[in-house]
Amino acid sequence: MRYIFKFPDIGEGITEGKILQWYVKKGQSVKAGNPLVKMETDKVVTDIPSPRDGEIINLFGREGEVVHVDAPLVELEIEGVSAEAAQEIARERPKPLEKKPIDEKGFGVVGTLEVAGDSAFLPAGTEGLLPREEPGAGVPLKKALATPVARAMAKELGVDINRVSGTGPAGRVMKKDIQLFYENLQAGKVKPAAVVVEPEVPRVVYEPLSQIRKTIARNMLRSKQSAAHMTVMEEVEVSQLVKVREAH
Repeated sequence: MRYIFKFPDIGEGITEGKILQWYVKKGQSVKAGNPLVKMETDKVVTDIPSPRDGEIINLFGREGEVVHVDAPLVELEIEGVSAEAAQEIARERPKPLEKKPIDEKGFGVVGTLEVAGDSAFLPAGTEGLLPREEPGAGVPLKKALATPVARAMAKELGVDINRVSGTGPAGRVMKKDIQLFYENLQAGKVKPAAVVVEPEVPRVVYEPLSQIRKTIARNMLRSKQSAAHMTVMEEVEVSQLVKVREAH
C-alpha cells in the first residue's frame, strides 16, 4: 500500500527546512531508520530517516528547495499493509523528542550536526618569516616586510618589492636590498615580473541565505523594530584638564 511520509516537526519551533541532499532515488528499497534526505533547518543540518520499510515511489522536492513541516517528502510502497492500516500510519504523529545531553562533536535531533572535525586548525601566518620563492620563478609567496621609506624607494625605481629578498631583521627588505635587486634587474640577472591579468570579478554577488542566516536576519529585524531608540548627550567641563594638558 502507498504511504506518504511528511516532513516531521523535529521540535525547537522549526516550521520549514531546505533540502540539501537526497540519499535515495525512485525504485530504491529502504529500511526503517535509513537516512532519506539531509535537511537544513533554522537550528541544525540533520538527516531525516525513513519511518518504515518499503520502496521509494516518489520524491517531493528537489535539492535546494524549502519544504514546510507536514509537507510530503517521500512516497513509499509498503508491502503487506492494508489500505486502512496505511491510513492509520499516515495519521500518526511522531512522539516528542526527548531532551538529552548531546556530544559536543555534533549530534543532531535526528542525524548529525555538521561541525568542524578534530583536525580543523587555523594555519600559522607568515609575518616575519623569510620569504620563500617559487621554484624557478623568483616570486615570493608572501607580502614583503618593509618600511614606508623602502617601499617608496622601490616604487620610485619601478621594483616590485614583494620580489626582493630582505636581509634585515626577520627578513625585512632594506634599501640596499632594493638597490641590489634593481642593479641585477638592469643587468639582466633577474627576469622582469610576468604580467598577471586578474580575472574580472563582479562588484556585487548575490548568494542565497541559508536557513540559519534567515533566522538571524529575522530576529535582528525584530530586535531593531521592538527596541526603544534614544539618544543621550552630556556636556563636561574640562577647562582645567585642557590647561594641564597644555602645561605638560
